[in-house]
Amino acid sequence: NKVSLAFGDEIWQEIDIDNKCVIEITINEVPKELKPVYLNGNKRFTYIRMADGDFLADENRIFAFELDASKVRFDSRPNNINVIFEDLNKDTLSKYRNRFNQVNKDNSFIDLSNEDFFFSIGALKRNSENKIVPTNAAILLFGSYLMIKEIFPNFNLDYQENVTKSSRWDYRYEASSLSWSGNVFDFITNVMAKLMPYLPNKFKIGDDYEDVGDKLALEIVREGIANAINNCDYFLPTGVYIKYEDNHLKIRNAGRMRVPLNQALRGGVSDPRNEGLMNLLHLIRIGDKGGLGIPNMINRARELNIPDPTFTESFSPEITTLNISFIELTKENFNSDYRSKIMIYLKENREASVSEIAQNIKVNRSTVSVILSQLAKEGTVINNGLLTKGKKYKLA
Repeated sequence: NKVSLAFGDEIWQEIDIDNKCVIEITINEVPKELKPVYLNGNKRFTYIRMADGDFLADENRIFAFELDASKVRFDSRPNNINVIFEDLNKDTLSKYRNRFNQVNKDNSFIDLSNEDFFFSIGALKRNSENKIVPTNAAILLFGSYLMIKEIFPNFNLDYQENVTKSSRWDYRYEASSLSWSGNVFDFITNVMAKLMPYLPNKFKIGDDYEDVGDKLALEIVREGIANAINNCDYFLPTGVYIKYEDNHLKIRNAGRMRVPLNQALRGGVSDPRNEGLMNLLHLIRIGDKGGLGIPNMINRARELNIPDPTFTESFSPEITTLNISFIELTKENFNSDYRSKIMIYLKENREASVSEIAQNIKVNRSTVSVILSQLAKEGTVINNGLLTKGKKYKLA
């Protein structure tokens, strides 16, 4: 079998296990620009690694690879399903423009017609026939559910809240219900409105409690939702799923981040899957555009004395999950929160040093060292036996 890409970045090393020499070869994941990688010149023989096995990728996954490799984001392209500006949801367009004017009071677009306004902000573009039509991002943001499904067959948005615990949910807001527009803008604004009453509004600042919690918590939630919307792979199943329960918020989107998770946590690099959506939302102050959204979320959480928001990525299926807890940290639950972060990191990275863990979960080294010692005493983690330099830990 001939692979479509030559691998030149193999890293091999000899490992001594029970006095036997084992050669370990690591093949780094290829950049998204070079995917998919396939056999014998046939893209149908594209394999993806899931857990410990390799499996044939389906058509949606192959198409998603090709879109991720493209320099022009799919959502930024003019639509090809013959949707024109007049087909978009007029109520949604009006709400978006009103919000744009509220947050950009001195903008130069006030006197423009609706069509000229949305063309000026990039929601409309000229297609190959020189006709001005909505982009795919505009259809996601301002279209109708069935219209969106013509472009993204697996598209869905789902919000659930369960406060009373009397059933699976007390309230559900799902695009496929056809009881509302089903577009991204209406989803964001309605979910934010539903979440507001549950956001804590009093947090201890110094020796006093001040009413700043709701604003800071709102920033965390808004950035978290924007991150999921802007990075969701709408060609893959599940779409965007949000659930509020027990003072916790889970935000999940199909697809992994285009930026490695460790880099996203550090910030400074912006590479959204849906750049068109990001630009349109950023114009109305929803979402960060400079790659600092996730670090800002973490900083806001620390100001509120709540646990750092945590991101995890799964591969089968490809999903990114954000968990936000609004339970104020105390001495009793502080260690518990960071214990779970350390264990998640070790599960995802096999083994790591104190410094590596501290840097990636953004906790000081002394705290990580103390918690690792506790976990080692419990038998939850083990180390490689080295005393100082080169000492690493892994799950037992």
